[in-house]
Amino acid sequence: SSSSSSSSSSSIAPTARIYTDLFMPTLKKIINDTKKIDWSSDSEQLRLIVTLFRRSAHVIHKHLPVVLPLMRECCGDVDNSPQTRIGMLSLLLQLVERSNTSEWHRYAANLTEKVVLPNMVWRNGDTAATIRLTAIRILDRVMTSVDADCREDIARKLSKALVTLETCLDESDTRIRMLMARVFEALLSCCSSDDNDLLIDELALSKLYPKLLDRLDDSDDEVRVAFASTLGALICRAFPPAESFDRTGQFFSYIVKHSLIHLDDSNEDVSNAIFKFLSDVAFYNPKVFSELVTRARTRHTTPERCDALLKCVENDT
Repeated sequence: SSSSSSSSSSSIAPTARIYTDLFMPTLKKIINDTKKIDWSSDSEQLRLIVTLFRRSAHVIHKHLPVVLPLMRECCGDVDNSPQTRIGMLSLLLQLVERSNTSEWHRYAANLTEKVVLPNMVWRNGDTAATIRLTAIRILDRVMTSVDADCREDIARKLSKALVTLETCLDESDTRIRMLMARVFEALLSCCSSDDNDLLIDELALSKLYPKLLDRLDDSDDEVRVAFASTLGALICRAFPPAESFDRTGQFFSYIVKHSLIHLDDSNEDVSNAIFKFLSDVAFYNPKVFSELVTRARTRHTTPERCDALLKCVENDT
C-alpha cells in the first residue's frame, strides 16, 4: 500500500512541477530565442504556448508580467491566428473568473484596451462571433470584479470605444446582448452628472440613448428586463441635469413615451422592470413625466400602475 502510494505520488509530482517550477524554462524552450513570435498563423509553436498557458491556469497569476505581454501581442491584432486568439482569450476568461485571484486587477484597464476591445469589433463568421462572445464575457467579469477606482479607469477606456460597444447591441446572439446590458450598466454607473469632466459627453449620450432604448423591443424578454435596469443607470447617473442637457424635455419625453408602452406588457417580469425603471427616473423631469403618464393612463389596461407612478412624482416633489 505504502509503495503504491509512493509510486502514485512520484508519477504525479513531475507533471505538477511542469506547470509550477518549470513554467518559465518550458516557455523559454518553446519560444527558443525567437526574436519575434509570428502570431499570424496557427503554428506548432503557438499551439504549444497556448497549451502551456492552459495547463498552467492554476498558477498563471504568478507569471503575469510574462504572460500578459504575450496575450497583448497575440490578441491586439485581429489579423492574428483566430484559433490562437480564442485560446488566449479563453485563458484570460478563466483567469478573471477565478474569484480567489486578484493579481490581474492592476492590469485590467490595459487588458481592456489592448486585448478585449479589439476583439469585440464585428467581423463575419462563426469563429469571429466566438471571439466576440469570449471578449465580452471577459469585460463583463472584469467590470464586476475590480474595485471602484479600477472600474473607473476601465470606464474611461470604454467611453472612447462607444462605437464598438454599440455595434454589439444588435448581435444575433442573445448571450451577447444580455452581457452588453450589464456592461453598459456598469459603464454608466461610473458616470457622475456633477463631474466637470464628463465620462460620456452630451453628444455621445444623445446618440447612445435611442440604441439602448431599442433593446426594450428585443426578441428576448430577459434582455428587455436587463436593459430596463441599464436605462435606469443612463438617466440616474449619466444624464446631466435636465436644465442643461435636456432643456426642452425632448430626450426624456422620448424615453418615457416608449417605456410606457411596455408597462402593459403581457410578461409580468418585463412590466415590473419597466415600472421600477419609470419609478426611479420620475425625478429627472417631474413635469414632463406627469404629463406623459397622465395621458397614457386612459389607454392602459392597468391604470392603477400609472396612478402609482404619479404618486412617485408627488413623493419626489
